[in-house]
Amino acid sequence: MAVGASRLLDRFDRWRGSARVAAKVSIDGALVVTAFMAAVWLRFGTDIPPRHLNTLTYLLPFVVVLKLLTFSYFHLSRDLWRYASLGSLVRIARAVAVSSLLVATFSYLAGFGPLPRAIFLIDAVFTLVLVAAPRLSVRWLREMQSPGAAWRGRRGARNRDGEEFRRVLIVGAGEAGELMVRDMRRQVHKLGMNPVAFVDDNPAKQGMFVHGLQVMGGREAIPAICEELDIDRIVLCMPYVDGRDIREIIRHCQQALVRVDIIPRLDEILAGKARISDVRALKVEDLLGREKIEFNMEQVCSYVQGRRILVTGAGGSIGAELCRQIVQYGPAEIILLGRGENSIFAIARELARTAPHIKRHEIIGDVINRRKLEGVFRSLKPEIIFHAGADKHVPLMELNPDEAVLNNIIGTANVLAVADETGVELLVA
Repeated sequence: MAVGASRLLDRFDRWRGSARVAAKVSIDGALVVTAFMAAVWLRFGTDIPPRHLNTLTYLLPFVVVLKLLTFSYFHLSRDLWRYASLGSLVRIARAVAVSSLLVATFSYLAGFGPLPRAIFLIDAVFTLVLVAAPRLSVRWLREMQSPGAAWRGRRGARNRDGEEFRRVLIVGAGEAGELMVRDMRRQVHKLGMNPVAFVDDNPAKQGMFVHGLQVMGGREAIPAICEELDIDRIVLCMPYVDGRDIREIIRHCQQALVRVDIIPRLDEILAGKARISDVRALKVEDLLGREKIEFNMEQVCSYVQGRRILVTGAGGSIGAELCRQIVQYGPAEIILLGRGENSIFAIARELARTAPHIKRHEIIGDVINRRKLEGVFRSLKPEIIFHAGADKHVPLMELNPDEAVLNNIIGTANVLAVADETGVELLVA
C-alpha cells in the first residue's frame, strides 16, 4: 500500500503545473466543505433546526469560494507538498484565520441570519487540520518511503544492488548536521550512507534525538561510539568551527581508525558552489581554519629559472623541502649550505637522483661564521638566497637561549650583511 502511494505521488509530480494546481484546489475545496459540515454536525448533531439548515445550505458555496480565494492569495495551491514544513503550517494557519474571519463577516453583512458563532470557530479548527493534513502527510510519506527511513540505524542495510550502506557518525547536531541527515536519507542510493548517531560537544544536546538519531556524547566519546556502533565513516558537519577545534576533533577520530570527511565550507554553500551533501575528504585549509594561499607559480619560476640559488640550513626539514621545490623550476646552480654533514649529504644525494642536470655545491658551514659566509658568497656568487638556517623548536631553544641568539639573531644578521655586501639580488628569510 505504501509503495503504491509512493508511485501515485511520483506520477502526480509528473503532471503539468496547471493540472497539479487544479488538483490541489479541488482537494482544498473538498476539505473546506468537509470541515464546514463537520463543524455544523459537531454544533447541532443530526438535529439541525430548519431555520439554520436553509441558512447553512445557502452559505456553504460562499464559504468555499471565499476560502479558496484566500488560499490562492496565500499561494497554498502552489506549494510543493513534499517540502511542507513548519513555515508551511504557519502560512496555512494565517490563511485559515483570514478566510474564517471573512466568512463570518460576510455571513453577518449578507444577512444570512443569526448563526451560532461556535460554528465559525469550530470550522476554522477543522479547516486548519484538514488542509494541513495532506500536505504534511505527503512530506511524511516521502521521507518514510525514502530508502533511508525504513532502516534507520539498522546494521547490514543494503541498496538495490545488494551493497551495504556505510554507517555514518555525524559530528555536529546543529542545523548543518540535521540537513546532512535529511539529504543522506533522501539520496541514500546516490550517497550510500546510513546515518546512525550524532556527536556534539553541547551538553544540552547530548542524550537528545534529531530525526530519530541520538546525540551520544561529545568529541571525546568518538572512539568508543565508533566501536560500539560499528561506524564506517565520520562526517564533520560544523561549518562555523575554527581550525583548532577541527584538529582536536580529528585527533579523536584518528583513534577510531575510521575515514573522516567534512561538508563544504559555509561560503561555498552560500555561493552555490556546493551542496551540504557534497561531503569530501579533509584538506589542509580545513585544519588551518583559513583559505589556502595560492602561489603565482609563473612568477616564482621567473625568479628562480637560470639563477644561482643558495639555501642556508639546506639539510633541515624546511631547507631540504625548499631545495626539492627550487630544483623543479630550473635554477642554473643550487648551493646547499648547512652545518650538519649527514643532512647535507642526504639532500645532495636526493637531488643528484631527482635533478641530475642541475649543478650543485655542498658547503658545510655555519651562518654564525661570517668569514665562511663571505668566502662562499664571493666565490660562488649566489643571486638569490633562501635563509632557512634557523633553530625552530621553540620549547627546546628556550632551554638553550644562548644558541638561539647565536643562530637565529646573529646568524641571520650575518647572512643579511654579507648578502648586502656582495650584491645579492633577493633574500627570502
